Amino acid sequence: MNRTNVLILVASVAIFALMHAIDFFDNLYVQTRVYEHLQLDEWLNAFFVAVPALALMLALRTRTLSTEVRHREQAEAEACKLANYDVLTDLANRRLFRAEFDRRLASAAQAGTELSVLLIDLDRFKIINDLYGHATGDALLGTISARLRSVTRSTDLAARIGGDEFAILSDTPFAARALESLLERLLTCIEQPITAGQYQLATTVSIGVASYPKDGTTADELLGQADQALYQAKAGGKNCYALFDDELAQTMRHRHRVEADLRRALIPDRGEIVPYFQPIFDLPSHRLRQFEVLARWNHPEQGLIEAQDFAAIAEDIGLSDPLYRTILRQACSDAASWDADISISVNVSPAQFADKLLVSKTLEILAETGFPANRLELEITETALVQDFEQASRVIRDLRRVGIRVALDDFGTGYSGLRHLHALTVDHIKIDRSFVEATRTQNDTKIIVSAMIALGHTLGMTVTAEGIEDTGEEAWLIEHGCDMGQGFLFSHPLTGSDAGAFSVQARSAAALSRPPEAAAFSVARLPAKVAAKGSAP
Repeated sequence: MNRTNVLILVASVAIFALMHAIDFFDNLYVQTRVYEHLQLDEWLNAFFVAVPALALMLALRTRTLSTEVRHREQAEAEACKLANYDVLTDLANRRLFRAEFDRRLASAAQAGTELSVLLIDLDRFKIINDLYGHATGDALLGTISARLRSVTRSTDLAARIGGDEFAILSDTPFAARALESLLERLLTCIEQPITAGQYQLATTVSIGVASYPKDGTTADELLGQADQALYQAKAGGKNCYALFDDELAQTMRHRHRVEADLRRALIPDRGEIVPYFQPIFDLPSHRLRQFEVLARWNHPEQGLIEAQDFAAIAEDIGLSDPLYRTILRQACSDAASWDADISISVNVSPAQFADKLLVSKTLEILAETGFPANRLELEITETALVQDFEQASRVIRDLRRVGIRVALDDFGTGYSGLRHLHALTVDHIKIDRSFVEATRTQNDTKIIVSAMIALGHTLGMTVTAEGIEDTGEEAWLIEHGCDMGQGFLFSHPLTGSDAGAFSVQARSAAALSRPPEAAAFSVARLPAKVAAKGSAP
């Protein structure tokens, strides 16, 4: 019973007591008899019937209104929750996180205190989601969220700001090592095995941290710094955290310069992004069979830059497609006049391989340059297969249908299994250089490489070994049936013009029936001037 109802009850009792004290009803009866001609008794009967009826109607209406108000308040509370909290994890969502971030920054500025933002990203979540299904992925996210709540304080704010991205706002003092303790608890807690449905899963997180006022004063600035620290944590091997600092700031500024320069370098006709060609030989006969195309950036200030220093950045900022088309167009133009039995192999990034228009874009460039499809091979990594196996299968089928061969690069270093390898029916597998190098000293690795070669042959695939650097490696690979090889033993990567001269000399060596070793080493010494320029694979 609320206060209003209590007041009404008390007032009613008081009025009734007063009326009883003054003999109200006796006096009322006397008055009805005195003024009987006014029919006061009938009016009073109607009044005493109407008042309870009206009171009852009012009570019922009040109850209805109270129920409607309660339902409205519940709906508003639910709407507010949906607007500010993540449905799956019940953590704050991006909207609430950002509003609370701004509010806490203002409070920290006024009080002169610290505030840290932690960006948390699940390692390998996409792989788990693809392998075990979205229901298992959702269960995993729910468990991770519960663990985040269990290790944070009541004053901290934990939020889910993306698919597998979380964030925490904490006023834990940076200098007192309390923040470091929180980070270590997070890593330890989350790396514990997780039961999601019928699966026992193991996952880890990478964490990037930025603190107010040390690293920035605005939410946008701090989030950017924390994101850079997160990127550094992932590059450092994952399952770790990184704190934003001056060195990282310098790295970030350098990356921004590289991104801007790379965008300019990919403008058509600038000629900064160029293909280099590394020869691939038939190992038993030492005949030149193919060139692998390697992207190089002829930077106007820094000189020749290898692909490993800019290809990943191009993928991160959405430039994989123009990079691929630039390299493919120039490589096809350079190789169009070479012997018809010499093919080229071009690397395709996972992002580019996920492009549904990859085949049509490739065919357009082949038509433009007049390069035959049967002389082109595209190299993909095992990562591209795992990211979207169905898409990879469709693209490979379409490529092979038009005569373009497909090679699986860096075989043995990724996540693909025998089922993937058999289902995709690629034409060619390339054994990663790390395995070839290890055959010098590790007998176990020799067994693995020998099994890779046998597996490739069993599935009808050509097998190439990468990174051959001495004659001992070459002899062992020939003995175990490896088909083709490439590496510094044969040649460094060459410019287009040098590669053309290389192919001519290789053909001449074959025509003169030179011993295989002499032919191989004479052509290998041709590009010495290229190697002196600092080129590398």
